[in-house]
Amino acid sequence: MTALRDWNRRTGIQSRFVFTSTNAVFGPTETITDDSKVMPRTSYGTAKAMCELLINDWSRRGFLDGRCTRMPAVVRSVSLGDLKSITQTSPSDF
Repeated sequence: MTALRDWNRRTGIQSRFVFTSTNAVFGPTETITDDSKVMPRTSYGTAKAMCELLINDWSRRGFLDGRCTRMPAVVRSVSLGDLKSITQTSPSDF
């Protein structure tokens, strides 16, 4: 982000920076609303929340045009047992 900020200053062009965050910034919760508080319970969620704060601050100060979007968790770790069942599945099973 520092390189982007410096480039914006040199060129006078305001670049848009889009950051993909996560719902993990809210911690374990059933429902997320506009009033939900950011209370991460993992290092991952904490790091994402810190990045969001920095991007929002730099946008407010005019260093860049930042946007944050929060995506639901779509990736999970795969166990060895899952891998075995995936590799033993034929295309006709789908």
